[in-house]
Amino acid sequence: MRRSLLFLVFSCLALSACVQTPQLITKQRDPGTGPFLIGTGTGAGLYHFLGQEICRNYALDYAVDSSSCDTLVQRKSESKLRLLQSQILDLAIVDSAWVRSAANGIGPFTNTGPMNDLRGVMSFYAQPLTVVVKRNSDITEFDQLTNARLISTTNSYNDATFSLLRNMKGWTDASFLSLEKVKSLRTALDAFCEGEADAMVATSAHPSGFVQQATAECGGRLLPIEDPRIADEIADNPALALASIPPKMYVGQSGRIPTFGHRTLLVARSDTPDAVVEAVVNAVLDNLSTIKKRHPAFVELNPREMVSAGLPVALHPAAEAIYRREGILR
Repeated sequence: MRRSLLFLVFSCLALSACVQTPQLITKQRDPGTGPFLIGTGTGAGLYHFLGQEICRNYALDYAVDSSSCDTLVQRKSESKLRLLQSQILDLAIVDSAWVRSAANGIGPFTNTGPMNDLRGVMSFYAQPLTVVVKRNSDITEFDQLTNARLISTTNSYNDATFSLLRNMKGWTDASFLSLEKVKSLRTALDAFCEGEADAMVATSAHPSGFVQQATAECGGRLLPIEDPRIADEIADNPALALASIPPKMYVGQSGRIPTFGHRTLLVARSDTPDAVVEAVVNAVLDNLSTIKKRHPAFVELNPREMVSAGLPVALHPAAEAIYRREGILR
């Protein structure tokens, strides 16, 4: 009887230890962030997928409940930045052009003034200027684009980036055989496919379904965008960065296509808790090889670029500390 009782007590203690062990591990690994919220984009968009990837890896890395990191679907970048400023969001995924506007109090932020407490956390994939011309066209260099019937969108990123190039070249609307501006990339693509335009200008992450259709179904090919003065533009506007479209991403494309444009950024406020920023940065860096496999747009993510490319604001101190400790930033 005594032996049975001792065995029962020992078994209960052992079972108790087994039950408590996972809780102990969770407590040890919990970064102490509390729940936090990342503003993303539309539910079907790449911004939202990126936000979910960050949260997924955070939850796995720290063995916490997935609800500790959550995403808020918000289409407009301006709205995300204002929600970040009002402390409804802890982090936001936005285009670098919007970050520059908010930080400098220009564009839509003119009346409210600069967001002086805006800080960078990480730079992700590029959203570069992309030019598609007809495959049978004689246009092989960007300087020859004036020989084309051109169609472009009035998207603010697209308009602003293409305007930089036009100003650099001294081109006006009248410099082209024709220049039509339309509201949507779908309209531009339809015109290109129907032979109403020789060239199409778009700003997009890659791979892009629109560019895929233009090259695979509508006889298009990518045009390199190269000019030594682009480096000067980037020096004057840190929201811009050099970029390239990886080889064999589209039909008929063998080599890398150089271009430039804005970047997709993860930003925070200066008072976003260090624990939140540290946990997010570590979750991305620790799982970068896995993240790269999750979407073709992530394939060429490079830590050296992710700490500075297209970043028009100072890094959050917690992020900077990790990058320096890891030797990514010197």
